[in-house]
Amino acid sequence: MERLLNMIGRLFLLCLLLGLISCEKDDLSEFPNGKVEMVEISLRTTNIGHLSVDNDPDYEIKSLRILAFNSAIGKLYFNSGKIDLLSISQPITFEIMTGQYDFVFIANEHSVDNDLLSVLLDTWVSTKLTALDQQTFHYNAFSGEKSLPATSIYKNVKVTGNRELTYYDTNINAWVNIDDILNPLWNVEVERLAIRIDLELLIDESVAGDITGIQFANLPDQVPFFSNKMVDNSTIYYEGGYNETYPLSSISINDFAKTGPDNEGRYKYTLKRVILPSSVFSESTNADKAIAIDVHRSSAPESPLRQAIGQAMPADFTSPRNLYYKIIGSIIEDAVSLSAVITPKPWTEENISGNTGEQKLNVEKLSVEISACNTARIHFWSNQPKVVIVEKGYVELSGDTEFNVNDVLNNLAGDTATNLHYDKISGIGYMDIKIRNDVDLANLNVDALRIYLNASGLSREIILNIHP
Repeated sequence: MERLLNMIGRLFLLCLLLGLISCEKDDLSEFPNGKVEMVEISLRTTNIGHLSVDNDPDYEIKSLRILAFNSAIGKLYFNSGKIDLLSISQPITFEIMTGQYDFVFIANEHSVDNDLLSVLLDTWVSTKLTALDQQTFHYNAFSGEKSLPATSIYKNVKVTGNRELTYYDTNINAWVNIDDILNPLWNVEVERLAIRIDLELLIDESVAGDITGIQFANLPDQVPFFSNKMVDNSTIYYEGGYNETYPLSSISINDFAKTGPDNEGRYKYTLKRVILPSSVFSESTNADKAIAIDVHRSSAPESPLRQAIGQAMPADFTSPRNLYYKIIGSIIEDAVSLSAVITPKPWTEENISGNTGEQKLNVEKLSVEISACNTARIHFWSNQPKVVIVEKGYVELSGDTEFNVNDVLNNLAGDTATNLHYDKISGIGYMDIKIRNDVDLANLNVDALRIYLNASGLSREIILNIHP
């Protein structure tokens, strides 16, 4: 299952995390050949409901809901209710009938104002899975002050009895068996529905005093639960059009961190961690529908400087869920234009709690472009105690010509590498890939290099496309 910032999230549950709270179920005749399973689950609460990575609120999960639908008829069989993860302190026993289910995980529904989403979902008893196609998170759930909404769906999970289940893991494209002895933990991923923006504005000294603030425009009123749904006027999932006065979208220039001026007479204004709802629409090449940054000026309050934001402009102006933007903009003398370098990348995946008996090594991307002038950062997640770059790699896209990784790349390979960072508690890591200063790429005369990320024997090949 591909996870784009990679909230992506991870929740580790013993055997079956499907019945945390007793709930109303359909008639047992729905599974005429099934039997009731009594399962005890234990959650490791180290990170559940808390900030798990350097006190970063991007990794905060405080509530969870689990829905189980009969795969054969798409009818709701189990609704856990909203579970307060902060209150879990002991193993929980629950019952569920053996059978085949589609499971939906909803994280941080409490972020919707007045608990309106929880009130709605609590009424669901015999609801069909298709009803979720029309369900959304309201825009007021998306704020840097709140826990970020996240969802996932696992279809055709087979509960086979004796504390066993089988599900299809899209990360490895294979069926995975969870049992009480050999592999007791089910690794459940949830994906953030938000996008994050880190913004840096370089503003000429002569016009810095004219800038009053920024506003994010063209933001959707709601975000669908699932990533294959759109939010534009051609669907039923989005009714309000684009809201130019989105609440909390205006930010005063005084809220930016300010440094400078530099040698060129420019001030740097920095704003970290702006959280917004993701925006996906059918006319992906239409810049008018893209989320936009408006820079407001006191000299022309009705004529803001606008910059559209998209994941692959001009081919795609959408901003899908779990995307992290690094935006560097500049406002030139006379403040007549705003130009920006927009770099989208997946968020790192969530690690919410626990361990797993099955080896995991997920990498956000397996191919990057690199030159002497840039550093490529790749995030990864693993459940293993140690993750390293192997000291030997290969030249070009095929063949067996080896090279020493640290002879070409700056301190990346081996146990003492300073440009690979991994927290074995959270399972989250990243590497910064940079050509050594003393390496002449022209003399190196290669188009690509292959390096290998290794986690206790589980390996991922990463291709570096070289640009001299």
